[in-house]
Amino acid sequence: MRTVRPRMMRADRRAQLLDTAEEVFVEHGVGPASMDDVAMRAGVTKPVLYDHFGSKDGLLAAVLGRLGDRMLAETAGAVAKASSAEQALSQGLTAYFRFVDRHEGAWLLLLREIAPGSKAAAEADRVRSAQVAAIAALVELHLVQPDPVRARVYAHVVSGAAERLAAVRLTEKKLSAAKASALLMDVLWQGFAQLQAGSGKRDA
Repeated sequence: MRTVRPRMMRADRRAQLLDTAEEVFVEHGVGPASMDDVAMRAGVTKPVLYDHFGSKDGLLAAVLGRLGDRMLAETAGAVAKASSAEQALSQGLTAYFRFVDRHEGAWLLLLREIAPGSKAAAEADRVRSAQVAAIAALVELHLVQPDPVRARVYAHVVSGAAERLAAVRLTEKKLSAAKASALLMDVLWQGFAQLQAGSGKRDA
């Protein structure tokens, strides 16, 4: 008598497919990897993949979106444990670099293999925007006078610097996450410390 395996819940199946797709994309690269490769490894038919994600671009977007959401959750958790603005920024940066270290292969997809104008690119932009918004909210809390525009500009600076340093660390493995955070803080905190003191504002 044949044993019939129970069907997976849709959310569980989606998570399995994302895990498998991330493995395949990291191993082969986005370009060479096919939906057939992912389906075969996941043990499903290709139509199942299309039912969940619509296209290979949609699948990559979902992989990157989940990765980004996990990164945001980890950095937010680290920031929430801080007792000062300086500690919040330092712990957030360290958590970010450690996350990138643990997901190096997937992070390289984000940095190197996204086609402009694709769903994956839009998803990467969403994650970056969420990161900037979180940083801006933190900065805003420590400004002497409310200034959303200034907070958002500074948040872009922090996000961009952290992403660039993360990319450098992936190819030049000489800095630990803690050391990278400390060095970036050497640059960033000089400005943020002045903001807290009320002496950093320069009007155009």
